[in-house]
Amino acid sequence: GGSAIVSIHTEPARGKNFSGDEARIDIAERYFVKLCRSAGFSVVERIGVIYGQTAFVLRKETAHRVSLARTVDQAIKGLRGALPSSNG
Repeated sequence: GGSAIVSIHTEPARGKNFSGDEARIDIAERYFVKLCRSAGFSVVERIGVIYGQTAFVLRKETAHRVSLARTVDQAIKGLRGALPSSNG
């Protein structure tokens, strides 16, 4: 396992789990924690707000094996569905 400190913006548009564009993405805190757990990470600590972003300590659960490629692929698919189309 391993640990990481990550920070996110936590003010999505009203009624949304996440919203944003290329410059900024906001994710509802509860939804972020749910995504972390489904990817095999536990939220060890909510550090708090640092320069406008909420910081968390994540730890990889060694008993739950999830490949990095699969985790990244899932995140990209989720974000593609949330971002406005650039096909104009």
